[in-house]
Amino acid sequence: MKRILILTLALAISVNGIFAQKTVVNNGLNDLYSYLVEKVSYPENAKADQLQGNSIVTFVISQQTLKHVNIHTELGKGCDIATVNSLMSYNNFKSIKDGKYALKVTFTLQGSNARIANEFAKLPEAFVALNTLHIVGKPSVIASNKTSSIFLRGNAWENPASDPIYILNGARVSRESFNKIDNNKIESLTILKDASSKALYGDEAKNGVLLVTTKKEVEKTNRTDSTKSGEIIFRGSTSYGLSPLYVVDGKVMEFGQRDLNTDDIENITILKDASAIARYGIDAKDGVVVITTKGSSKASEANQHKSSSIRLRGNGMYGETPLYVLNGSIIDNQEFEEIDGDKVESVVIIKDASAIAEYGLQAKNGVVVVTTKDISKTKK
Repeated sequence: MKRILILTLALAISVNGIFAQKTVVNNGLNDLYSYLVEKVSYPENAKADQLQGNSIVTFVISQQTLKHVNIHTELGKGCDIATVNSLMSYNNFKSIKDGKYALKVTFTLQGSNARIANEFAKLPEAFVALNTLHIVGKPSVIASNKTSSIFLRGNAWENPASDPIYILNGARVSRESFNKIDNNKIESLTILKDASSKALYGDEAKNGVLLVTTKKEVEKTNRTDSTKSGEIIFRGSTSYGLSPLYVVDGKVMEFGQRDLNTDDIENITILKDASAIARYGIDAKDGVVVITTKGSSKASEANQHKSSSIRLRGNGMYGETPLYVLNGSIIDNQEFEEIDGDKVESVVIIKDASAIAEYGLQAKNGVVVVTTKDISKTKK
C-alpha cells in the first residue's frame, strides 16, 4: 500500500471576513489562494437577500494561461461572478501546473439562519479539486429588492482599452449594457480566452469574449408552437464577417428574410469553399445554403423517386464540420445524412455566439438542429 504524505497547514487569514483552508503544496497554487482570499468579496445583493451557499467554478491552465472559465454550480446574485472576475484578473498562472481545476467557494453570513444553497454540491470529476475558499460576510442593510447585475472587476478589465467582447443572446453589446444584465435572468455564462476567442472573433477578441444567454432566450428557442407547421430557421450573428448566401429555388434571398415551412422543402444543401464559389461566384465565399422546395420544377424532375433529404456539401459550414443535433441528441455526419426529410418538423441552423452559448465550444463551427414530426407531436 502506498503511503501518501500530505502536509496540511490550516491558515485562518482574516481579510474582511474572508478565510481559506490551505494545503501547502509545491505547485504554485498558494499564491492563487492568497490572491483570491484578498480579491473575492461578498456581493451586496446576495447579502441583502440573505443568500448563502456554495458556488463551483471550473477552469483550465494550459501553457501558463487561464482558459475555459465556467460556472459549474451557480449560486447567483453575483457570487459566482465575483469569483470569476478575481480569477480573470490574476496574472501569475505561470507557476501553476497545466491541468483542469475546480474551485468551490462557500459564501456564509454571520449569524444567519438562512438555508445553505447547493449545500451538497460536489466538485466535477476529472478536475483537480482545489481547497475550498470561504467568504464570510456581515448581513447587509441594503433593501433586498435591488436588481442583481454582473459587474466586472480586476486590473485586466478596469481599462476600457483592455475590455473583452461582450455577447448577449448572440448579439454584441457594450460594457455598460452588459453590466446591467440581471443575474437572475441568466441561463448560462461562458468565458472564452486566447486561441478560442480569436478563432471565432479575430484579433478584436484578444482580451477575451464573454457570452451570456438569458433564460428568456432559451425558453424562446425551445418553445414549440403547436399552431405552426415546421420551419427552417437560420439564427446567429455574423459578427466576425461570415455571411453565407441563401438560395431558394434558384433565387438569392436575404438572411432572415423569411421562414420556410419544412413541409414544402424537398432538400437542403450547404455548400462551402470551392464548391460554393464554382457555382455562385465570389458572393458565395462564406458558403451557400441551397433550398429546393417540392413545388419547384427542378425538385419534381430530379427527385421523382427520392425521399426529401437534408444534405451538406463542402468542408462544413465554416471550413469545418458543424455539430448535428437530432431531437436533442448529438449525432454524427452519417446519421445526419440518413435523416428522412419527409419526417422533419423543423431545422434550425445556429451560428457564432448563439451556437457556443447553447452547446459550448464543440459548436464553434455552427449547429444544425433537427426536430422530427413524431417528437413534435409528443411535446404538444
